[in-house]
Amino acid sequence: MKKYILTIFFNIILIFNSSANDEIDSYSLFYEVDGEGALFLYYIKDEIYGQIITYGGYKWFKATYTNSDKYTSTFIQPSNLGQSMNMDSWMQPRYQIDEFFYEFEQIDRDQILTFVSPEATQTIIGYMTRNESFSIASLSDDAWYAGTFVPIKNTENLDDLLNLNTKTFCMLIKDPTIENIKSNQLNKDDLLIYREPCD
Repeated sequence: MKKYILTIFFNIILIFNSSANDEIDSYSLFYEVDGEGALFLYYIKDEIYGQIITYGGYKWFKATYTNSDKYTSTFIQPSNLGQSMNMDSWMQPRYQIDEFFYEFEQIDRDQILTFVSPEATQTIIGYMTRNESFSIASLSDDAWYAGTFVPIKNTENLDDLLNLNTKTFCMLIKDPTIENIKSNQLNKDDLLIYREPCD
């Protein structure tokens, strides 16, 4: 099973790095509550993979995910459980993800974590379906990261992000990977209207 997942993962990385977004069937969007980052889910046939992007970078995001996924533990849990500065509250054992494979890269100042994990993506989809926010947290030997994400399911969610951080909004809405690809939640006409202020 692990070998199979790794094969999928490396195929996904090749697809993404070649900018072959024709391979992506659809996507879902989430924004980080502090307005500094976003999460994408990409659907490719029967597979799903995710990307977390921290626009402008974040010290502890990089410090955590430049470690190999062999040496990190990842947790996805309801957003109300995490408490500021309390690491353990973001990493409650019942919410640990068994297998979470990822690759970290930095492009200019932006930091990108591409991950594949059937358990993680199904958990995230569950939060999306219930329209609930959630946190993703990871612990390495020398650092930890926790981010809280909100599903973008309608124009009200887009307005919330626009009011929170216009730069992140425009980076997300104009991301070339999702250009001309169907959103699973948003109407194409709405997306075109929202792109106009960012041109």
